[in-house]
Amino acid sequence: MIGKKASKKDQILKMLTKRVLDLDLKRSLGEDIDLQEIALDHINALDEITSIDKSEIEKIADQIIKEYQEKQTPKQKLYQFFKKYSRELVIFLIASLLVLVIFLSFLLFRFSEPNNTSQNFDSPLTQPSETNRIFYVRSMLAQVVSQMTGVKMYFAEFYMAAGKMPNKFEDLKDIMLDLQDSPLIEKADITKSGELVVFLSDDFGEGKVVKLKSSTSRSGMNVKWVCETNLEKKFLGVSQAAFCTYNEDILSD
Repeated sequence: MIGKKASKKDQILKMLTKRVLDLDLKRSLGEDIDLQEIALDHINALDEITSIDKSEIEKIADQIIKEYQEKQTPKQKLYQFFKKYSRELVIFLIASLLVLVIFLSFLLFRFSEPNNTSQNFDSPLTQPSETNRIFYVRSMLAQVVSQMTGVKMYFAEFYMAAGKMPNKFEDLKDIMLDLQDSPLIEKADITKSGELVVFLSDDFGEGKVVKLKSSTSRSGMNVKWVCETNLEKKFLGVSQAAFCTYNEDILSD
């Protein structure tokens, strides 16, 4: 009789152990599982209510976690990476772009000064005024591109979760509304083909647009971006360091 009670007790404890571990893993789906951080409390609890040695419980938990991680697809792993480090990546990209803007601004200021030997002295104020306008527009464009770069991360997260790019404003409504708060942006939208389109304020001129076109690699692991605008080429800088490429027919694409 005592043997039967002991056997029944062992079965109950084993079932409890299995269900606790299963519940722990289910709650941890989509997170970066770490045995020392999320399983420690459960392991201690199991150690107290079961006759199983704590080291054996840790080995079982570690084995289950490893099996779960091995079953993840590359897309799931990449999505978890973006989810965990999205804020850090956005901060890094914005900081890198700001450094680039400062560096380009320094170069533009240094090399865009008018050459006195080739000026038309009949109108000495024309060239400096044009130079200032170019510098001013480039500076504003750099700010817009920086703001759009931050949105690219949310496009990638949406793609990893849904398996496709967002194709309407409502897919990223809150992010797009934040983008439109910029005084340099008149309107922001997402096209049916998954492009991020920004209609610039009148400070840039009438009907000026910046568009980010996205494309995925064959493996579906990477998202590539191309920036296009109908701002005149003189505002974009030299081709090697230009923020975007010039596309006169951008509104008809």
